[in-house]
Amino acid sequence: MRNEWMNDLSALNTTRGRQNPIAVMSYSKGRFTLDEIEFIQAATVRVLVAVSKGELDLNIIAREELAKRGLDQNGLWVGFEQARRQQAEANQINSTKDK
Repeated sequence: MRNEWMNDLSALNTTRGRQNPIAVMSYSKGRFTLDEIEFIQAATVRVLVAVSKGELDLNIIAREELAKRGLDQNGLWVGFEQARRQQAEANQINSTKDK
């Protein structure tokens, strides 16, 4: 429903016969809905800039959050201790790849 509304809005929002680029701008969301990735809009400019420059790794943050919920990287319940171990191993593997 929301995507249909956005399409209608972009069709109406034109400038001299051309579509307004701001009205048709969308995220490269792949298989996720806008509602699922909408959280990024709440991020501060400072955080967005750091992420875009690679200074802040959202993958590490996501793994930490999953571990805090007792979930593995597939979102399956494995328990808090196992999730923490898996998260630490994944972070260690990825930090050696960056070097």
